[in-house]
Amino acid sequence: EWPQDYWETNVLGTRRVFDFCKERNMKCLYASSSNAHEWWTNPYATTKKVNEMDGHHYVGFRPHTVYPGRKDMMYYRMTNEPDTVKYINGYHERDWTHIEDICSAVCTLVENYDIMVGKCVDIGTGESINLKEVAAKLMPYRSPQILSLYTHLRAHETSLHLVCRLLLEKK
Repeated sequence: EWPQDYWETNVLGTRRVFDFCKERNMKCLYASSSNAHEWWTNPYATTKKVNEMDGHHYVGFRPHTVYPGRKDMMYYRMTNEPDTVKYINGYHERDWTHIEDICSAVCTLVENYDIMVGKCVDIGTGESINLKEVAAKLMPYRSPQILSLYTHLRAHETSLHLVCRLLLEKK
């Protein structure tokens, strides 16, 4: 990841759009990310949270995992290039949202823009599905390696907690 690139594109670029809209008294609907909920976990998520803070005069939305998605995304790879999926994080869960549902929600936001100003709305199903379950349905005859250790800090953990948890999970 390139944190500086995220900052320049997501924060500085979006601020230019917000400034442009403000100068012209224009409405602005911007895309954040469901990652903004855990903004402290990675540079991308942090920049999306900053966008939400800067965009308080506009309407934002947080799409959750959109499928079918781009060619580099997991859903596409599982359905079209299953041999490229070498492992699945056994703890990873996603709220999978079809692109048509995202489009419908965006249209609703546009139609109700004036009552939504200052809000950033989640667009998803509200139901997280474990990636192992998705892989089992989309790739029933493949066997990617399932990683069962969650090796990243969870929101409430310190580095010491992480080390202790990993040691306990290895037993």
